[in-house]
Amino acid sequence: MGHGATLAIILVAIVVLAAWWLILRARRVDRLHRQVMQAKVTVNRHLKARRATLLDAESLIRAIDTQAANDLRKLINTAEPEEFGHTSSTESAITRWLRDVFFPRFATANAELRQVAHKLETNAFELQAARRFYNQQVAQTQRLRMKPDVLIFHLAGHAEMPETYDFDDQIE
Repeated sequence: MGHGATLAIILVAIVVLAAWWLILRARRVDRLHRQVMQAKVTVNRHLKARRATLLDAESLIRAIDTQAANDLRKLINTAEPEEFGHTSSTESAITRWLRDVFFPRFATANAELRQVAHKLETNAFELQAARRFYNQQVAQTQRLRMKPDVLIFHLAGHAEMPETYDFDDQIE
């Protein structure tokens, strides 16, 4: 085998290794995007559960304070959780209402509202964990998508760059 044939084999090997590397990177980008979407579904599920719990408790709250119940209804109707990323101010407002109104005034008013308070506390813990996990997945995806090989070879395809979802979720 001549010098030219050896060089050709080396070049083919380099091209094959580069193609293999790019396939692995593209799969990683795809996997991270799927994980972001799954985490987003989990956050939405917790947001919906929080809203459902509050809607169920609205009549109990209304029996004690009509204005507080009206304020709650207005907050809940402001935006649906399907509008992910566009509801952060609404979700922050609901959290502030829970922290400033519900827990100080209603959480211990009667046995039913104590149960509601327990459900909301559990939901708050789960929502915080889900949102943090989502944001970690987004950060990981963003870092990978900014790598030169991912940018140059468009390994993310047409997928939109995911964004973190930040809102006030501290009920205490």
